[in-house]
Amino acid sequence: MMEEKFDLNRVQVSGIVQRIWDYGEDIFVRLEFYPDEDRPPRYITLKITGGMIDGEFVTLQPGELVQVEGHLADAPYTESIREFFNDAKAQPFYEDTELAAEWNGIEIKRVGTQIVVTTLAAVTANPNLNNVMIQGIVTRSWVGGADLFARLAVYDENTEIIKASNNGKLPKRKPHYITIRILKGELDGKKITMQKRNRVRVSGHLHIHFYRQSLPAILERANKKKLVETLPPKGDGIYALRDSLYVVGNSIVVLASRSNRRKAEKV
Repeated sequence: MMEEKFDLNRVQVSGIVQRIWDYGEDIFVRLEFYPDEDRPPRYITLKITGGMIDGEFVTLQPGELVQVEGHLADAPYTESIREFFNDAKAQPFYEDTELAAEWNGIEIKRVGTQIVVTTLAAVTANPNLNNVMIQGIVTRSWVGGADLFARLAVYDENTEIIKASNNGKLPKRKPHYITIRILKGELDGKKITMQKRNRVRVSGHLHIHFYRQSLPAILERANKKKLVETLPPKGDGIYALRDSLYVVGNSIVVLASRSNRRKAEKV
């Protein structure tokens, strides 16, 4: 059987523990960190699988300054419409209407990104670590404002096997999906271009982008556009603050050939 080759997926970050909670056997941590020297702090979720690192239970409490290493993983979850209204700090206006059951049945599929921790250490001074090395296949790329974005499918050694190997074939894995961002579409004075199915290797740092998500946008995402017509006055002004994680690239290697890139430019 062929030998499996894995993508790089490494992250190193330091910060202050804000909150700790459990879900099943796993421990989750809300970590405050700085994306860079000129920006205010941001927050990311850490996952400590089984509450252990290297087979040993961790000792951890809020307020500690820590340094962690691990890999980025996407974490799908479902949000109820009531949770959206709670985040938006708004009252569910539909409760006493004939459409209450339809509203209460709305669920929104979301995907967060977290760090699965492999090493953790308490530190006395913050080294302001924020380093990422990521590699994957471009599933799509787009321009947002002046910046270039790409969604990567990352097949690292921690990805879930969804079909076991057989007949000499490699196992089929479920990739992690991570978004990279190239500021102004350039690095080292070079314009960066990426095509679908290119493999890229990026070094950079974590950044959390905040944005507003409105109630009409939620309804559209949940395939309930017809309910937009039932919104009360100013109902379309209800929104919740959301965040999205990017890896901002400091350097990039596009693993492609010149001939393939020329063909893609002609299409």
